Amino acid sequence: MALNIGLLKIRGKESTTLTFVTISWAILQVKFLISGIKLGSLGVQQLITAAEFGAATALILGIWLTREWKAKSDEKKENIDGMARD
Repeated sequence: MALNIGLLKIRGKESTTLTFVTISWAILQVKFLISGIKLGSLGVQQLITAAEFGAATALILGIWLTREWKAKSDEKKENIDGMARD
């Protein structure tokens, strides 16, 4: 039994990368929101500076944006190659 967790890209294709990027981004948001808060037996959560948050967000979103850019470049290349054959 396969687990289908892929989100759809704008082009309508399933994207496992987008799913993992979305999950990672959501976890980062929650971690940023609870930083500095005392959580009972878990203690006080470590603070995240704006620089650390920005770097982590840029890294996570950069993975997805790079993949989308590459896919779009490949798509353009296929279109150009198809036009050259016609």
